[in-house]
Amino acid sequence: TLYVYFTSQRPLIKGSTEANSTVIFKKGSNTYTTTSDTQGKFNIELNLDRGENILEYYTVDSLVNESIHRKLTLMIGTEYFPDTLLVKLGLLTPEVEEEEPEEEETPPIVEEDIPIEQPEEEKKEISVRITLQFLDGEGKPLQSATVVIEGEEYVTNSEGEIQVDNLDVSKKYKAKVSHNGVEYETEVLGLGDVQNRVEVQLTEENIKEGIDWGRVLMYVGIGALIVIILGVLIKISKKSSNQ
Repeated sequence: TLYVYFTSQRPLIKGSTEANSTVIFKKGSNTYTTTSDTQGKFNIELNLDRGENILEYYTVDSLVNESIHRKLTLMIGTEYFPDTLLVKLGLLTPEVEEEEPEEEETPPIVEEDIPIEQPEEEKKEISVRITLQFLDGEGKPLQSATVVIEGEEYVTNSEGEIQVDNLDVSKKYKAKVSHNGVEYETEVLGLGDVQNRVEVQLTEENIKEGIDWGRVLMYVGIGALIVIILGVLIKISKKSSNQ
């Protein structure tokens, strides 16, 4: 279960899933639903109580396939924030041990009021480990693809997956993906990606402008050359068998 802290009782959740899917959040008898657009993006506003709000969320795609149900806990109100987070936000002054007066002549200590600045953002997210799976336009994993996020380089496994640590899931990050000579650019994470696994589907719209078509044609040419060589070898083999 992921804990997320908010000051507002009407948090706006944004995220991405499969295109034209129904996104469902449940809290007790209350159900909140929305539908993702053709790019799979969605946003939904919740109306929650102050304190701990345990939500269940999942999606249903256009073929009525239901995803795994997951849990999300939203803590609403600074009075429910842990002291360490309040200190980090500037809402709580850390305790400082006062020195005992040396003599009676020592003047009393006058404490000045320190103005407390309100945080610019209403919420703070907790960084977690996220598994990102990169898929092509047909939904097939991109194997051995090079992915660069925040200057860190990763290589996808046979399932098209990488694991990313120390990224704030409340933000969006640009990802540059290189696969078989084709360069892609896309955005990953975001507020809605509170689950530990996120699918990133790359289409022609994600192809980076000014890609090196020479490299692409080189891969295509090598593939075509291999097919031609195999065809010649098969013909030679058949002739040898007939003789």
